[in-house]
Amino acid sequence: MKKRTNSLTYYVTFFAGLALFSFIVLNVSKEPELDQYAIVTVKAGDTLWGLANEYQANHQLSTIDFIDWVEKQNNIEKKDLKEGEEIYIPVLKDKLNNTLVAKTQ
Repeated sequence: MKKRTNSLTYYVTFFAGLALFSFIVLNVSKEPELDQYAIVTVKAGDTLWGLANEYQANHQLSTIDFIDWVEKQNNIEKKDLKEGEEIYIPVLKDKLNNTLVAKTQ
C-alpha cells in the first residue's frame, strides 16, 4: 500500500509541476498584442531601413529583423511603402513615450 501511495504522490507532483511549467512558459514568452506597439505615419522618402535606424534606441532587433517584423505585421513589402500610410513598428508604445518624454526634459 505504501508503494502505491508513493507512486500516486509522484504522479500528482509530476503533473502539478508540468502544469506550473506550462503556465509559466505560455505567459512569460507571450508577445505583446499588436495594439501595444507604436504606429508611425510614413513620410515622403521614408524607408523601412531608415525607420529601423531612426527607432534603433527603442528596439532590440537587427535592421533586417525590424524590416521583416514590419512587413509581416502590416502585410506589406518594403517596396509598397506609401506616404501617409500608418504602420506598426516593433517598438512598444510605452517605451516610445518614455523616450520622447526624456528627450523633451
